[in-house]
Amino acid sequence: MTRARDLADLFNGTNNSVLAYNSSGALTEYTLGDWEVLTVDEDTGLISTQGAIGIYDNVVLLNSTGETINLPGTGSDGWTVVIDGAGSTTDDRYLCGRVSLSGDSGFENGASDYQWRVNNNGTMYASTGDTGLNFTGNPSATNGVGNATGELLSMRLSGYESYSSTPTKFFEWQGSYISAGGNIHWFSGAGLYAGTGLVDAMEIYFSVTGPNGTRNSFDDGFMRSFVRSS
Repeated sequence: MTRARDLADLFNGTNNSVLAYNSSGALTEYTLGDWEVLTVDEDTGLISTQGAIGIYDNVVLLNSTGETINLPGTGSDGWTVVIDGAGSTTDDRYLCGRVSLSGDSGFENGASDYQWRVNNNGTMYASTGDTGLNFTGNPSATNGVGNATGELLSMRLSGYESYSSTPTKFFEWQGSYISAGGNIHWFSGAGLYAGTGLVDAMEIYFSVTGPNGTRNSFDDGFMRSFVRSS
């Protein structure tokens, strides 16, 4: 049996039944739907609410050529992905991303699927038609993400309109990194996916020239998703 006080940090990505004490103190079976959580009253230790009111917390270690973070796809007002301490195996790279409408079985990469605009240390970079999002822009040589010790990237990426297949999917992000030249870079941008469909995953990867360039592997860091539920 799972007691209420053990459920304060409970989150769930698939249907699951648990036993807990409700607000009246009665032992109750709760069936959690996708992305639902139970909230515990800190004073009484009893369940106060059930529903899609919390966050879905998913953690991915960054250690391959492209990393995928899964998202609920439905029932969400939006989501935020935090990338912490991402390291590149190759020097002078840009961080890019693409969305999936089918989990991690494929990513949208049409020639005009995305638009993006980025400010990197005061210089603007933009594309009105690209195969992916370029989070860092494409600054000149030695100004991409480095691969020496401590030359890492951290950022926060948010996505909106993911609850329906019809609206344009908007993104915004902000972060910083140490460049191949050893300098601190701050970047902030926005972009969109122009197609339709429910976004249920995001692929993040380092590239030599931008979204369609040759990729290289992560060698450090992790990313974590937080989903705001409707």
